[in-house]
Amino acid sequence: MEKKPDLIVKLFAGEMLIDQSADAGLWQRVLAEIRGLAPAPSSLQKAAEFSAIDVGNVNTAVRAFAKSVGVTPEEIVGSFDPTPEAPFIHLNSHDWEVLKKNTPVKGPGSIAPSVLSATALVLWQKHSSIGDITLQMVRATISTIDLDDPNAARSVGNCEWLQNKSVRIALNPSRSSAATRLLRAYCRREPLSEAG
Repeated sequence: MEKKPDLIVKLFAGEMLIDQSADAGLWQRVLAEIRGLAPAPSSLQKAAEFSAIDVGNVNTAVRAFAKSVGVTPEEIVGSFDPTPEAPFIHLNSHDWEVLKKNTPVKGPGSIAPSVLSATALVLWQKHSSIGDITLQMVRATISTIDLDDPNAARSVGNCEWLQNKSVRIALNPSRSSAATRLLRAYCRREPLSEAG
């Protein structure tokens, strides 16, 4: 009995093998594409098209986020690295250290990591489609700089520009300028009083 050859699709970048698959369906789709046949769009193809659209939307969203804060897109990316995937915001530990030096340790004017994280998330939410902001998302954002805030719920609840609406966190529209001032100070590594 004659053995059938194994059908394998291999993906190379130059001479380096990146990935390979023995999936017969994938092999048939690749062969059809090479021969110029027009197969019905696969879920893989739809995902690739969506991903290309999503990247464009992220760039547009980042520019809009930066504009709303009053900084450049490069400053937003350097300080927050906003993405459409969880944890959505990746804090910069150097910017955090400067913010802590520029604000009181406790009491009025102090900024808890949960307040910075929640503020960045609610303002990023306005320009992206990341859904409702929750305390769990805030904690995930804080963890991007290896911190934890055991009093996160209290800190967010005490913040004048944030509103804790049962399970979601929102921006207090009447205090939004304070939120943007905080993010501007964080991005530019300057005292809150100078970020006006």
